[in-house]
Amino acid sequence: MIADTGPKSRPFGSFDPPSTAKLVILSVASLGFYQMYWLYSCWAGMNETGYKKTIPWLRVLLYPLFALSCFRWIESVAARDGLKTKWSAGFLFSAFFILTCCSLLPNPYGLLSLLNFVPMITANLLAVYVNERDIPGYEPDNAYPFGDYAIITLGVVFYVLVWGCSYAMNYLLKNAPGYFDSISPDMHQLLLSIYGN
Repeated sequence: MIADTGPKSRPFGSFDPPSTAKLVILSVASLGFYQMYWLYSCWAGMNETGYKKTIPWLRVLLYPLFALSCFRWIESVAARDGLKTKWSAGFLFSAFFILTCCSLLPNPYGLLSLLNFVPMITANLLAVYVNERDIPGYEPDNAYPFGDYAIITLGVVFYVLVWGCSYAMNYLLKNAPGYFDSISPDMHQLLLSIYGN
């Protein structure tokens, strides 16, 4: 967590990068909504530090298009501290954008979009490293308030339900073909294409 040590000692303003574990867990559990929150926090930090004036909530609406500015901001702050990154902001943004656009692909390939947090890990680690150098006693945000636990719980329930329904449909299609006699042939074919035969 960032201690209140004054604005000059906080290179990213109020943006408090989470630990890698928290970033991964909440990104997966929230089905991508935590990535939007992470980007929103970056844009809010940009405003506070004077790097770029933005309207964070407006950018969140089209976040795949504006995420590059967050990666560039973190990269520029690190460069100011003399830190060089292995992956450029452009590369991280490209990977993020491509993975996000995978949501438009047919199943199961659309699930790749759930991995769009992976490029964020590198940028997040860089922000953590900058804070560790600039803020005495700094530790990344690893706290899980009630809201985070609620997101994780709902995410687990959602994944269990999706997996259970998929398993049940696959089982019925294979072992109880008469179960679907009352539906149209087109719908039966659709179910077969989704769950196999």
